[in-house]
Formats: sequence, C-alpha cells, structure tokens
Amino acid sequence: MSVEQPCYPVLTAQLVKLSIVPKAYVERIGNQRFNQEPMGSGPYKFASIQRGVKTTLTRNDAYWGAKGPFPTVEFQPVPDVATRVANLRTGKSDLIVTITPDQANELKNDARTKVLSVQSERVAYFMLNALTGPTQDLRVRQAIAHAIDKNAIVTALLGGYDKVSHVIASPAHVGYAQGFNGYAFDPAKAKALLAQAGDAARAEMTLFTSPTFDQRIVTAIHGMLTDVGLKVKITSTDFPNWLKRAQSAPAEFGEMTFSRWSCGCQDADGIMYPLLHSSSQWAKMKDARMDQALDAARSELDTAKRVQHYAEVSKIVEASVPLVPLYQAAILYGARKELRWTPTPNESLFINRMGWDG
Repeated sequence: MSVEQPCYPVLTAQLVKLSIVPKAYVERIGNQRFNQEPMGSGPYKFASIQRGVKTTLTRNDAYWGAKGPFPTVEFQPVPDVATRVANLRTGKSDLIVTITPDQANELKNDARTKVLSVQSERVAYFMLNALTGPTQDLRVRQAIAHAIDKNAIVTALLGGYDKVSHVIASPAHVGYAQGFNGYAFDPAKAKALLAQAGDAARAEMTLFTSPTFDQRIVTAIHGMLTDVGLKVKITSTDFPNWLKRAQSAPAEFGEMTFSRWSCGCQDADGIMYPLLHSSSQWAKMKDARMDQALDAARSELDTAKRVQHYAEVSKIVEASVPLVPLYQAAILYGARKELRWTPTPNESLFINRMGWDG
C-alpha cells in the first residue's frame, strides 16, 4: 500500500530565504558570537562591523564560483534619503537604495550618476473587509474599486516608474495570470453603486495606516473615496500596531487599509495564499471556491495548471473585491556611472554580479 505525499511546488523558491550556517563553527563559538562574527562560503567574507556605521566585507578568493570584482565592500546605513543622494554625487557611495522618483529624475541630469530601476515582486493593494461592517456590502466594495484612479497614482505620485496592476500578483511571480482588466476608474459608476447600497454607503468608515507606508498614496485614495461620497476617516499608528490590526479578526480590523506585499519567493502562492485564503489571519473574506483554487495551486507541480488555478483566484477576486490591486512597485537605485549591474525583482544585492568600468 502506498500513500500519496502532498507536493509543494514553491519549496525551492521558499528555501532561498533560509540561511545555512556552519554547524561546527557555531557550536564552537556559540550563537551570540556567531552573530558578531559570521562565517559562510559565499563570494565575500565578513571582515568587521561598526554598529550603525558600516559593515565591511572582503573578497573570498577561495569561492567556488565567479570571484567578486571588488577587493573590499562596505555597507553603510544612511537613513536620510537626501544624504544618500549627496553621498552618491560626491563619490562617497557607489550605489544607493530606495530613492524617490523626484530624486531619480535629478540623478538622471547628473553626468556622474545614473538611475537603475526594476519592476519588483512587490504588489501594492487596498485591502477591504468583506466580512463585517459597511464594506461587507459588495456594492460598496465595487464602488471603492471604481473610485480609485490607479493611473493617477502611478503617474502623478510615483513618477511613472511603477506599473498599474489588476491582479494581486505580478509578472515577476510564477503563476501570474494575464487577461484581467480590473475596475475602470469611474466615479459616476461608484456613486450609482453607493446609491444602491443605501445605509451601508452612508456609514463612517476607517482607513487605518502607518507612517511606514507612502502617505501621499493613502491621502490620495482617501480623497478619491471622499469625492464619490464615502465618509472615510484616516487613523494612523506605528507599524507594529498596524501589523497587529492587519492580522486581527474582521470585527477588529475596520474597513480598509493600504499595503504592499512581497514574499521574497517570486511565486503567486507567496502573496495570494496569505492574503486570500480563509485560513490566513491576513484574509478578510471567506470563499470556498477561492480556498479550493489556492489549495490546488500550491499542490500542483505543472506550471501551466498552476496558472489556471491562479486565474480562477483572480476571477473570484475581480468579482468579489476583497481587495483592490493597485500597482507593481518599482525599486529605484542611484549608482555611479561606472557601476555595471542589473537589479532583480527580488531586490537582492549580489556583489559578484556587479562590475566596474574604468
């Protein structure tokens, strides 16, 4: 008698988030010292760390693969974006991360620097509570979807670097399904749906957020919802409390929140399952068909069939609107002209894949 074992096609993608450590070394020096003096087998070796100042790596000349192009590499935490840009322009830094579209446009006009960008696997979305409160009414959720001008958010606030999305996945994800148009920006249609919803549409709603997220986008969406007649109040809290509320029971969640999601695995399972499956504390909807499609997709090894399952998920999402997909986030880097490097959707910085001209 044989027992069929379940498959998990995302396993290899998820494993890249794990670190393999040298057992004998850790047992000899202990966990605390290992955190201060890590050792691995990659293209670069740990040299030293000054907490809050810099971490220094040196090239591992015994590395089995392509040798690192630089003898020494320093990572410096610089919280202020303007300071990061200034350091790049003066040559103090050769690569900086997380710059704004305005700063990217400035760097394009500097002969010493350039902008590198990539459509990441991060997807921005507007989560709605489909289980309790005013947004339990499908017409209210549909109205909210029609009220949000995704193109305006991408072009006016994000500089056109990001890409409008109509499904809660991106082309960077395995399992991405095409052919969905989402809800067109149509304030008149939104108002008509709200008129049909009656009392549910007239109730005050809460949009909870955190300073961690781009408040320009939160404010813009709030304005769009107000413009169609919804009464929405913004409530802000620190990120730990935002996380707690986002994962709370539907009755404690409120009506809506803005967020971005990245699983680090570049697979649709890593974003769709936690946000949409009824077993997840993140999800604020329950749909047996949705659960069935998500379960089938995460146990199917055939990629084409997985895409079909995720297409079914996106079809249900488009019909029931438990959330509104907004855009695939772009990651912007500033670099010295001499640096050769192609950013990847997973936002990894592989130094041995970089080069230098001159």
